[in-house]
Amino acid sequence: MNAVLILLLVAAAVASAAEPRRFYHSSIGIKEAARIKKAEDALRHIGARVVGGVAAPVGAHPYFGGLLITLLGGYTSVCGSSLISYNRALTAAQCWYDGQIAGHEVTVVLGSNYLFHGGLRVLSRDVIMHEQWDPLRNVNDIAIINMPYVPMSNYIQPIRLPSNNYDTFVGVNAQLSGFGYTDDGKLQIRMYRTCFI
Repeated sequence: MNAVLILLLVAAAVASAAEPRRFYHSSIGIKEAARIKKAEDALRHIGARVVGGVAAPVGAHPYFGGLLITLLGGYTSVCGSSLISYNRALTAAQCWYDGQIAGHEVTVVLGSNYLFHGGLRVLSRDVIMHEQWDPLRNVNDIAIINMPYVPMSNYIQPIRLPSNNYDTFVGVNAQLSGFGYTDDGKLQIRMYRTCFI
């Protein structure tokens, strides 16, 4: 009997650890928006002080679009996207609807290392989520943001998508970009960063 109870407890622990994080906006996005805005405001007063590295140069990833999502309740949340054409960006479906809170409009911030200051800002309410997006199981987590025409520049370019010759990317290195965390024990700054995995 004790062995069965222990097996059930272990199975429950493994199942709960494997569950995807739900409700992105209330658990992460809204808090991150407030933290990033505060950090950007602080940088305007103290300069570009970053511990453990430097911010990626503007234009290093001209396809990256920061997202400021105005939620139906009036809060602001943050996410990221990749520009895939002159009028579309690719993002996660949970950035628009996380299963609990839905977006009302999104500002795509292009050509900037900051979310709340600078860059080209494109407003959209036209977000199409994958028709089988399931926030409870976290499957088909993909969406397209349709936007007005975005002018291209050295700092704003669509990401190069793979040709049809590629059907798998197993074992291929990938580069991540987004707003990374740096900390010196006193000041927390969110800066646009990059890394390879």
